[in-house]
Amino acid sequence: MLRHIALVARTKHVSLAEATRVAAALQKQVARDAGPIWGLQASISAFATLKDVPIGYWPVLIMDDIHRRRRHPSRQIQPALRSR
Repeated sequence: MLRHIALVARTKHVSLAEATRVAAALQKQVARDAGPIWGLQASISAFATLKDVPIGYWPVLIMDDIHRRRRHPSRQIQPALRSR
């Protein structure tokens, strides 16, 4: 099953261009390493804001303070990850 991952920088320290480069590097690693070993398939894309993320994507948020936001970032209560 193909998983769609959305990388969103919620910090001024990471631009959309940087997030896009990171998403491409992660995509390459998933396709080359995780996919064959664990049978995973994923598409990883960067988005400017959480509102830009299509329904069905799992958000990965890059934040300065991962404890700042208390509620789940997805209205659909999908898996989510916060990173700094």
